[in-house]
Amino acid sequence: MPENDNNQEVLDAIAQMSFLPPKAVDVNAGREFPILTKKESLIRLIFACLMSVAAVVFIVLLFVFAGPSNKNFGGEKGYGVLGLVTTTLFALTLPLTQFASYLFDTKWSLKKEEKDYNKMKAAQVAAYYFAFLFFFIAAFTTMLRPAILTTYASMQGHEAALPLSIVFFVVVVLLSVFGIVINFVKPGSFAKIFNYVILVGGLWTLLFFSNILTRQTSITNAGIFLHIWAPIICILSLVFFLLQKKPYCKSIAACLFSFTYFIEFALILNYALLNAAYMG
Repeated sequence: MPENDNNQEVLDAIAQMSFLPPKAVDVNAGREFPILTKKESLIRLIFACLMSVAAVVFIVLLFVFAGPSNKNFGGEKGYGVLGLVTTTLFALTLPLTQFASYLFDTKWSLKKEEKDYNKMKAAQVAAYYFAFLFFFIAAFTTMLRPAILTTYASMQGHEAALPLSIVFFVVVVLLSVFGIVINFVKPGSFAKIFNYVILVGGLWTLLFFSNILTRQTSITNAGIFLHIWAPIICILSLVFFLLQKKPYCKSIAACLFSFTYFIEFALILNYALLNAAYMG
């Protein structure tokens, strides 16, 4: 056998060798998938469980301070049934995002077929869109509900405050639905960019309503802190997400992103404590 053929056989044998774990060879080549260590997986699972406990605690506090037992529950200053329902649904999406992210990084992304992988990734992204959507639904039925917007408009002489807010809310719903659909139907570069812009940048839009929130709730220093830092932490999560190929970075990004919505729920609860419970 010619020497060149022997050399080629040796090169082919070397090319087939790998020191990577079996799951990382070819199966996930080119995909956004870091192999999580056992310690990292455990931390992610614990964080998801803590988010679940925190969501339950928040829901209990919400019903205690802004529920039917509150004298303002059915009035202009109370949340009412709709506010409690939407805020509860929003709270339930918090652990949903963490468990979806955890399952994707540990189970779903191991799908060998590209089609199955894309579906699982779209399902994970959809969980974040649900959190995004339900946050704004909760916000517009509690902190920024029509009674608040109408009162603010009459005080400031801005008759268009309520219609513009309704338009804003409709746009949020349409963007959320479009984001979910595009990730299932046509995943790719456009879907990724759209996700970054909407899910990360979307929370900054709440700052446009700062004047309404502070005037109507006499918001505390803690409330202002939550109001400002939530979108900042969301941006920080994007930094770690872009570094996801480095150890622990994607897990940090997932935890920070969910913690952002945890803060937003605390802001809604802060409003309930001030407005629904204590303002006569």
